[in-house]
Amino acid sequence: MTRQRTFKRLVRSRMAKTGERYAAARAALLAAEESKATEGPALSMSDDAIRRKTGRGWEEWFDLLDEWGGAERPRSELVRWVGEEHGIQGWGAQAVTVTYERARGLRAVGEHPDGFAITASKTVAVPVDRLYEAFVDQSLRRRWLPGGELRERTASRPRSARFDWGDGKTRVNVGFTAKGEAKSAVALQHERLADAAEAERMKALWRDRVTALKEMLEQVAAIRQAVTVRSDPERAFDLFTEHMGTWWPVAAYSRTVNEFEDEDVEVVRLEFQARMGGSILEHVSDGRVLPWAEVMAWHPPHSVVMAWRPHSKPEPPTEVEVTFTARDGGTLVELEHRGWDLVSQEFRDALYETYARGWVMTLGRFTSQAERDIG
Repeated sequence: MTRQRTFKRLVRSRMAKTGERYAAARAALLAAEESKATEGPALSMSDDAIRRKTGRGWEEWFDLLDEWGGAERPRSELVRWVGEEHGIQGWGAQAVTVTYERARGLRAVGEHPDGFAITASKTVAVPVDRLYEAFVDQSLRRRWLPGGELRERTASRPRSARFDWGDGKTRVNVGFTAKGEAKSAVALQHERLADAAEAERMKALWRDRVTALKEMLEQVAAIRQAVTVRSDPERAFDLFTEHMGTWWPVAAYSRTVNEFEDEDVEVVRLEFQARMGGSILEHVSDGRVLPWAEVMAWHPPHSVVMAWRPHSKPEPPTEVEVTFTARDGGTLVELEHRGWDLVSQEFRDALYETYARGWVMTLGRFTSQAERDIG
């Protein structure tokens, strides 16, 4: 019997599709490299990987199975023979026999005893808990999987979740892995699909949807806060802008505190130049004047938009918009701090949560000052 008959057939098949020479095609197969000219790697894993798992490489396994007559045997006999004759059980035996069946044309890529299965994966720059929530929280899931047919069966936060799909005839199993504090990966398998055509359709769908998931999660949300004060919009607008220095907590949030804490200086006053193109300026006791922001839009008493940059770091400004709306005899003041996707990841990681907490405190000071002005 000709040795390596099955493996040589794989090599020649790849050569016909890619135009590679024999040595290059063989090396690519053993590395489990995928080519655009082929449907996927003919081997389920690299030669090195299967050798580590089973003690033999693919060429050795194919030789053994060919000589035993594996091409004419059912899968159950293949698995039993690999286990009994060569001591390979469980996952290792499945990997060897399934790959051999595919190579012989007895099983299509992705085909399993209970149907076809496809996989999709993506690494996302968010903590693993957020990635997990994007799957199990229905409102979040609708944003990246509109019309999705997932129904949760079981879940283990934040490691895994299992779902029924559609009429329940197919299953979607999802695993989540933390890759540090701010990065995680999702890997899913959609199984029990009816045929190869359905598998291809779902493979395209899931690849598209996990890309949409990544885009959604990595788009940094604006920070939003709102308070209601017992004054009309004109007075609220004036207090927030021209009289900012009367309520802003400079002892906690100022450039002097953040950048010159080792110097014997303090904030003397905060100046808001109440006009289009005006600046917010921090006046320091040693005479320095430190810029915070520039007024980009000025619509008293309805709204003000500022290019916000109260620091000296080489980062672009973010944007702060504050609106003032009459409501029930008072004024609803809504703040949105956006543009976080414009700054570096390092800067965002350092300050995003600080601002999320800081605006709560700062608007609390604003509200208290508005109450005192009424009194």
